[in-house]
Parts: sequence; structure tokens; C-alpha cells
Amino acid sequence: MGTANDIGGDEILGVFERLDDPSEPLATSEVAEAVGCARRTAYDKLRRLADEGKLETKTIGAQARAWWRPAARPTASDAPAPETNRSVDDSEDEFPPELTADEVLELEFVSEQLARPFLELGHEDMDLRIDGFVRLPDGSHVQYWTVTGISGETVMTLPELFPTNEDVRLLKKEGDSYRVEVRGAASSLVSTYDELDGESVTTALEDGKIRNLVQFPATVDVAAVLDAIRDVAARDFELASQKLVYTPRLFKTLVKDDLTERQWTALQIAYYAGYFKVPRQSEGDEIAERMDITRQTFNYHLRHAQDTILYHLFEAHDDGIGESN
Repeated sequence: MGTANDIGGDEILGVFERLDDPSEPLATSEVAEAVGCARRTAYDKLRRLADEGKLETKTIGAQARAWWRPAARPTASDAPAPETNRSVDDSEDEFPPELTADEVLELEFVSEQLARPFLELGHEDMDLRIDGFVRLPDGSHVQYWTVTGISGETVMTLPELFPTNEDVRLLKKEGDSYRVEVRGAASSLVSTYDELDGESVTTALEDGKIRNLVQFPATVDVAAVLDAIRDVAARDFELASQKLVYTPRLFKTLVKDDLTERQWTALQIAYYAGYFKVPRQSEGDEIAERMDITRQTFNYHLRHAQDTILYHLFEAHDDGIGESN
């Protein structure tokens, strides 16, 4: 990786000149990756070029900054000058969403076969939603279910309806609503999504069907996804809808890039398992056991993850590092 002394202003400018549109905005991290240097080094060089008038820049949201080559200055014969020469910083127009979000393909899958074991229980008022999925280092995963309309005893047996689920733990009971944590095997539907760079957003039992909303990179092969999930889940899985959406990424990406895999896993499980709730729905010992680490190691990873979040929230923007995405 290049050092500050290795990277010159001309090399930074060359990144923009090689674009199809030299005035296209880039994030600090994109420039750093293109020249092979640290984000802080790229930021310092970009800031110097902006101060010299060779680049223009603007903060996007609270944690990101875009940089671009200024358009060529019009001559006296190029009219009307005032409108065409207005800088982006003076404009009230917002940046397009692709600068501040990732374009993903959102797919909705439905299956009657997966819903059948639930329906055979005969509880018409049962409501099931799965809204948290965390991959563990050993390849297995944990899911977080919210179930209402049935007894607690029945809730605790629901994961047994599927062979890829290994165990279940009650997190919270509130009225007739139960929040449970379910551990799944490495070979499962969630793991299949993960292998295809997909992220399961929600799963719900609705209208006699399991409905699963999943987000994938925009270039994913939808047919290949369907084949893969039919192999591990249910042959009747069908694609109900698909659409391209923009998902906000600024702060999450900024933080996640600075976390280790263990720190990110500890943070996710702590959140979904209610560790931060008052009162707590899970203890550190329980989460550590899920991660197959000691309580002290869990505390270490979680505190470092929290410290990284707070750093980006309160300090990074001031020293330029927080403007790297």
C-alpha cells in the first residue's frame, strides 16, 4: 500500500481523468482503492487538491464526502455563463441516490410447502416473523423469531419442524408474544443466501405461505438463486416479485469496514438478542456461548465495536477519516 510520500497529486487526478466522465463524483474510499493507499492518505491529498481549486467537494449526509473534477470554465463567448458556471456547492440539488446508497435487487420468494408444517398445527391466529439473521464463524447462523397467537410451549417446538434448526432459546415473553433465538445448521436457506452474497431481510407467515424478502447484488443471476434455494429448502419456492432498490449504506458501511468479523458478529447478536434492551433479554454469557467464545472475549469484541461506532459518530468526521465513504 502506498504511503503519503509515494502518492502525488497528479496520480490522484489521474483517477478522475480515467473515468468516462471526468466530472463524476467519487468517494474517498474509491480514490484510495484506485491508487492503493490508505483512506487517510487519500483524504489528505484530495483536500489539498480541493484547496488548490483542482477538485471540488461536498459533504453528503453526516459521514460522507464526494470529490469531482470541476467542469471547464466557460469563456466570454460561452453564454449564459452564470448558470453553467454555478458550482455544485452552491446548488440546492441533491446528489443522486447512487452516491449515497447501494443498488440492490430485492427478491420476494413464496412457498406453500414451507408454510405447511405451521398450518398443520391448526393455530389460525398464529403470526410468525423472522427479522434477524446472523452468520456465525463456524458457518452456522442464528435467527430471531417473533411469534404470537400460540402457547409458549408450542413456540419452543416450532424450530423442530425443520431439520436444519438445531436449538431454540426464549428471549422474551410479552403477553402472547414470544421472542426466540433459533440456531441453524451451516447447510440451510439462510446460509445459501449468504453464499450468494444475499441478505435475508424478513420472513413471515402470511396467507398460508412463507414469504421471504431477500436482497442481492444487482447483478445476481435470479435463476441460479432459485435453483439453489429449491435444493436446500422447498421445490415449490417461486419468485413473487423483484425490484431494484437503493439501500442507505453510509454509516453502516463506514462502521462495518472498520470492524473485524468477530466484532460485527458480536454486535449483531447483541442487538437482535436484546442485550441492549432494558431489562436485558440476553446475558453476555449466553451470547458468548452462541459465538463459542468466552464471556471476556465477547466483552472485548463488543466494546471495540461500540468504540468504533462512537468514534465514527463523534470524531471521525472532524479529522477527515469519517468522510472516507
